[in-house]
Amino acid sequence: MDLRAAYAFGPHFSLVASVNNLFNYRQVNTEDFLWVDAAGSADVTQLWGPNIGRQLYLGIRAQL
Repeated sequence: MDLRAAYAFGPHFSLVASVNNLFNYRQVNTEDFLWVDAAGSADVTQLWGPNIGRQLYLGIRAQL
């Protein structure tokens, strides 16, 4: 889950704050990507979830 908020101050500028991966979910904490196929060879599972932790952003957006 991602969250983003913006606050406009003036006609051309806004303060922006956002969080990516709000609950800090990581797929590798619940699943193992390595497995062995029917031939005995190592294989990997498809990655469907985030593999990085939470990211926080803060900035100023200028619309000139």
